Amino acid sequence: MRQLPQDRIAYMHLAGHERREGYVLDSHRGIVASEVWELFTQWMQQGMCRNVMIEWDQDVPLLSILQQELKLARTIAA
Repeated sequence: MRQLPQDRIAYMHLAGHERREGYVLDSHRGIVASEVWELFTQWMQQGMCRNVMIEWDQDVPLLSILQQELKLARTIAA
């Protein structure tokens, strides 16, 4: 992550994914995985990017679940 040109990063998106045979598909389905939250935390600690989008395109859950993820993202980014 440190090797990425920071001036070229506009935002980071957080989304659920699906594990497939031999790869991980960024499906925007389901909650953000704990591994993704860990990477996001590291990213924010390094001051890499301040703009974040949570994407959930399929099987959209109750608003309360989306709000929980938003709250966690805001806490980490603060």
